Amino acid sequence: ETGTLDEYVRWLERLIGVDIPDPDQTDEPAPNGQDDQPLTLMPTIRTHADETIISRDISALDALKSALKTLLITDDLMASLGNATPTLTREGFHTNLKSALGGQSINRTPSRFGQVLVTTATDARGLPHQHVFIIGLSEGIFPAPIKADPLYLDSEREAMQFPDRPRLPTQAERHADDGLFYELISIPTETLTLSRPAYEEGKAWLPSNLWRQVTAIFSDHEALITADRQPLGEPAMLSDAITSDEVATAIIHTLTQHPTDQTALQALAWLTDQAPELVRNIQLGLTVESARYTRTPDPHYDGNIQPDLVPALQAIVGEDAVWSASRLNLFGDCGFRFFGRYVLGLKELLPPVEGLDILQKGNIYHEILEEVYQFIRANQLTIEEPTKALVLEQFDGIADAVLDRAPAQYGFRKDKLWDYEREAIKKRLRNFIEVDFSGEQINKYFSGKRRPYALEHDYHVIEDIDGQKLRLVGFIDRIDRVGDGLIVIDYKSGSSPKKTHDIKHGRDLQIALYIRALSHLEDAPILGGGFWMLGGEQKISGVIDTNDATHQELTEQAWGKISDAVQQARAGRFNVAPVHAEAGKCHQYCEFAKMCRFSISYQGGEDE
Repeated sequence: ETGTLDEYVRWLERLIGVDIPDPDQTDEPAPNGQDDQPLTLMPTIRTHADETIISRDISALDALKSALKTLLITDDLMASLGNATPTLTREGFHTNLKSALGGQSINRTPSRFGQVLVTTATDARGLPHQHVFIIGLSEGIFPAPIKADPLYLDSEREAMQFPDRPRLPTQAERHADDGLFYELISIPTETLTLSRPAYEEGKAWLPSNLWRQVTAIFSDHEALITADRQPLGEPAMLSDAITSDEVATAIIHTLTQHPTDQTALQALAWLTDQAPELVRNIQLGLTVESARYTRTPDPHYDGNIQPDLVPALQAIVGEDAVWSASRLNLFGDCGFRFFGRYVLGLKELLPPVEGLDILQKGNIYHEILEEVYQFIRANQLTIEEPTKALVLEQFDGIADAVLDRAPAQYGFRKDKLWDYEREAIKKRLRNFIEVDFSGEQINKYFSGKRRPYALEHDYHVIEDIDGQKLRLVGFIDRIDRVGDGLIVIDYKSGSSPKKTHDIKHGRDLQIALYIRALSHLEDAPILGGGFWMLGGEQKISGVIDTNDATHQELTEQAWGKISDAVQQARAGRFNVAPVHAEAGKCHQYCEFAKMCRFSISYQGGEDE
């Protein structure tokens, strides 16, 4: 019933590979010299069918062996110090073994065979590996750029050296990436692979000093680099492909250039057998894309949301959502552009600029004209030649007040050209007032004395579209009264005239929408309206006259486009079907042009 520690350990060695029973419960003989008696061994764990359990039990037995080794080392150490090895009871040995096992950890994956360690350069030091890859050896990556110290310059650090105080290291010494690199290149036992990006945003990216030092050692470094260079956008070679996606890409790339390549054809047969769903998806994608390039896309795959996702759109386009003229115009330009901006909520990030941008300038135009015409309205003046001088007397004071507060109000910095810019704004708007009061533009369409009726008039109306509600909201820049009727005027900062073609095809629905919204007014009939361009020759364009039969038909067509746009959006149809192509885009300016198929699939002509 007693024995030395070594005897107990040797006894347990016979049980390694089987479950270890509790010594208090076992019927197996104790290490008291009766080793010749047979043991009732349990089935070995390696006969278990579950590989996970086998791995678990082997890991546990490895930990047990480690604990027993620790006990033996400790026992030998005590013996070397002159302490006699005491005999142990079974209970005493069990207690010592449990204590040793209590501090033992089990590594379920003790081997890294077949695995890749991805870590930082700092943490990789001191870990020998057969193969080591060091990436990013270009300027600004490795070595990392040294940031300026916010407290002391290097010259100040070097000056503050005192015999009784620790030396302050310089920035270069504190960021010793060169020394770290030399440590890293010493840890591989078989191969070392260095790589770097050669381009950044399409521009050449300079190598780091570490890359230059290594390449200087090899006289044939150019040939070595060229042999392993991976061109931008070039797929991996079939022999280098690892994942099924890379294999598929390599197959397509090879067969596109060499349709009879036997290696690629064999790889395709293998991939079809191993990943049939992936191959089916690729074939479907090729069919759909080919149809797009031939301008005969399948409507099922051309901007349509899956039916089960359509209910999620209702918060954006449903009966409780609000629609403005700008939203409807955007949908008329391109359904995908509407989808990107309002459904996905994508917004183009523009770099900050000093001075005014186009939107801020347009807001300043609108504010100055609103206050000028508010003065005219408050004093019940008519918009005609005799009152022009009185209005222009007030113009400079109103414009200067708006321009003085504009930088803070609209959030831009005054640059060196601000004084010239504000004078140009005043000159342009003063010229607009002279054109307006002369009547040479608007009298071509609506003759008679005019008075400002409303400025920045907000509307909120509910229309019916095939039994569904459509909420229309927005602001109308200006409404003039001419006789007993009203005309709508919308300011545009540019100079390009609006065309009735755009109204007919749903690209510019503002005036038609404003007329529809104002038709609910009971105090005056709506005579029509148009866009007044503030740039260039400051002409009126895109005019709708409600008394003209042709224009009445145009208004009905525009409302039909509004109805179609809303119904398509609510059904989840955001097709890329531009009504007019401009320089390979749906519109002269489109923030989504780089991610849209239009420039490829619709090349070779314009849609009218």
